[in-house]
Amino acid sequence: MNKLSIRIKICDRIYPMKIEKDEEALIRETAKKINDKITEYKTQFGTNENQDLLAITAFDLMLELLKVNKTFSQDTIEIKNDILKISENIEKVL
Repeated sequence: MNKLSIRIKICDRIYPMKIEKDEEALIRETAKKINDKITEYKTQFGTNENQDLLAITAFDLMLELLKVNKTFSQDTIEIKNDILKISENIEKVL
């Protein structure tokens, strides 16, 4: 457990964090993605209101996460059903 102190800037605010050293790249990538979305929405909606930009960004990223989770869940169910069918076929052969 190698803790690292870093500072992440999101929407013009600095957030100090203590993280695991092996998570640094992922955390910095996450902050970059958030800031990129905020910049995109500043242009798209013509606003500099940080609260609005953060709310829209949070909504968009959560929607993206829920879609991925739903797809993953559906894929998992399909894989489980396929495994059950294969198992049944193996039992018939035995």
